[in-house]
Amino acid sequence: ETVLGIGPLGQLGAGAWHGGLHQRGRGFAFASHSFNRRSFYTNLEYSWREAGFYDAAGSLTTSQPDSMTRMAARIGSRIGAYSNASLSYSRSELGSDLPVQNWGLGFSSRLYRWLSLSAQLNKRVGGDVSVSVSLSSSPSSGHLARLSRFQTEGQQETSAEYSAVATGYVGQSYRVGVSRQDMDFGNTMDRWRAEAEHRDVRYLARVSHQQTDLTQTTSASASGSIAWSASTLALGQPIRGSFANVSLNALDGVDVMADGRYIGQTSFMPLVIANLSSYIPHTVRLRLPNSLPLGVDIPHSSERISLASGGGSALNFAAKRLRFYEGYVQRPDGSAVAYTPVRIRSESGVETQTVTGAEGFLYLQDFDVGRYHVTLGGSQPCELAVQLPASDEITVLLGKLICEELQT
Repeated sequence: ETVLGIGPLGQLGAGAWHGGLHQRGRGFAFASHSFNRRSFYTNLEYSWREAGFYDAAGSLTTSQPDSMTRMAARIGSRIGAYSNASLSYSRSELGSDLPVQNWGLGFSSRLYRWLSLSAQLNKRVGGDVSVSVSLSSSPSSGHLARLSRFQTEGQQETSAEYSAVATGYVGQSYRVGVSRQDMDFGNTMDRWRAEAEHRDVRYLARVSHQQTDLTQTTSASASGSIAWSASTLALGQPIRGSFANVSLNALDGVDVMADGRYIGQTSFMPLVIANLSSYIPHTVRLRLPNSLPLGVDIPHSSERISLASGGGSALNFAAKRLRFYEGYVQRPDGSAVAYTPVRIRSESGVETQTVTGAEGFLYLQDFDVGRYHVTLGGSQPCELAVQLPASDEITVLLGKLICEELQT
């Protein structure tokens, strides 16, 4: 699928899908145009899909399924700073059946800083008219209270709902609601429901209960993902869209941020960011503490990525262990080689330059373990080979380093 901006004329969109073993023979395609200005907007969309019916998973009841086409259009206008009005039309057609056409008229307005009103009038051509009105309040971020009324010929429903939704990547959400349906012949049905959700960085858990005058249903579920990318395995929330595995070796408890949003902390297992939008850039960074453990450095703490749909990326922010080597360079007669330029060459040919201090003091920072060839200049050049050992200590003492006269 793709979206193309055409300057002042708006945006064009198009897409097509096909495949899936359980969707043998099915396809879907759409084309759309949208136009958005400060006080006026339009949206047009045409879609087509093969709409076969299944008698078993992956098995169509007909070898040539009917196709469904749908056309929809919406035009709207912003009224002042806080109100919206729109007119919509849609037409759907399945095979040789008569088309279904709907007209809609909508209005929404923010009455106060935390209070909003919305209304929708729908008319099905050749069918009923339905009206829905809702009054909602959001006193704080993530909290919503809504009172709604829906009415059509032969049926009325009044409902109230309150929800608190976790605004971050992890957290708790819940929703409670009650409703009453008034139907023909004086029949009524009361329903109440409650849902709770817990989002952990490694999993997603839900529990819900719904009860009517006749039935009651309770359900619970736990879900997650096993993400594998670039030979790293991790557990996380269910993946929707694209994902990234974030790891930081040898340092736990560092905050991971994605596009400014807190995700979780590094640990022994890579951290999965499970819901990155596809095809757009994302910035993943570490929020480093004010002070790192002694002898640890993280030279790179931010990464910008863009992923294909369903794709993943492994981001390894390698913590680097700092090593300091100290020694004193002397000649065979015991005299110090002080304030002398030094060239240090590794076995792979990488060369580094420094200088000795008083009494021939040599200080080497952040060198890899291995063997090095050291050459000292000055009026009496000399050379030596030094082995930098592995050690758990931050500072390694090399002791006296004897520098032999440079052979020409």
